[in-house]
Amino acid sequence: MQDILILGKTGQIGNSLLEVFLSKTNLHAFDSKEANLTNEPQLRYLIKKIKPRLIINAAAFTAVDRAEIKENDALKVNARGVEIIGEEAEILGAAVIHFSSEYVFDGTKKNPYLETDRTNPLSVYGASKLKGEKLLLKACSRSVIIRTSWVASHHGNNFLKSILKLAHEKNILRVVSDQHGVPTSSRLIAEISKALSDKLEHDPEHFPFGIYNLAPSGETSWFDYANFVIEEAIRRGDNLKLGLESIQAIRTEDYPLPAKRPKNSRLDTHLIQNTFGITLPSWQVGILDIMDKLYKG
Repeated sequence: MQDILILGKTGQIGNSLLEVFLSKTNLHAFDSKEANLTNEPQLRYLIKKIKPRLIINAAAFTAVDRAEIKENDALKVNARGVEIIGEEAEILGAAVIHFSSEYVFDGTKKNPYLETDRTNPLSVYGASKLKGEKLLLKACSRSVIIRTSWVASHHGNNFLKSILKLAHEKNILRVVSDQHGVPTSSRLIAEISKALSDKLEHDPEHFPFGIYNLAPSGETSWFDYANFVIEEAIRRGDNLKLGLESIQAIRTEDYPLPAKRPKNSRLDTHLIQNTFGITLPSWQVGILDIMDKLYKG
């Protein structure tokens, strides 16, 4: 049984990885204090000490707007830190599963993005994630990069939880309607990661390493996503200050942010489904599961 190292255990994906990999007795999981991707000696020492056969990196600089003024910090975590992980994994003959973003694309394509489409990030965050991808692939021959989008969870900060919070505080909510993508639950990401790690453990010689897109089926806009969440909260009897009629659709230009977002965040997932025999659920399934956890809590 292979030793597995999870980095970034307290984030959205990290928390879900711990839940899904819970039965693994050979699991080593660390947060950013215990394994800081900007602390090269600490990171290298940790990997050398544990000697994992698989490293799952869920650690990242995810503050998209803050990255615009903290470019060096974003690059240290999302690029150089990832390269160090790859270098140490290569020395050990270990594999790496790393998570990236649809922000590596500019969103101008009409159809969902393929893994092979030209990258052109609009933001510092997207550029740092893309650089991390390239450095990892160069450093480690046994790398899996999972590009995903609009991550949501009952842990941490995300759009779903922000909408619910604002719905208790505001009478009117203005939400962008011309950016389209697919909300992806961190639980689904963790479950697919577990499936890939099991396949890797059973047949490492024939494992198809590379870049894969991962998102549920279907698509939506931020505006329609917000409506879905509010409607579901009302159905559950939540006493909101905001009503469905008070959610207003606006354009990206009406809500300027420091970092530019791609208007098309949709990812084509045929490759991961066909390669690993995976059928992906609709995005609503994951969001409803998150809301179940939030309202039970």
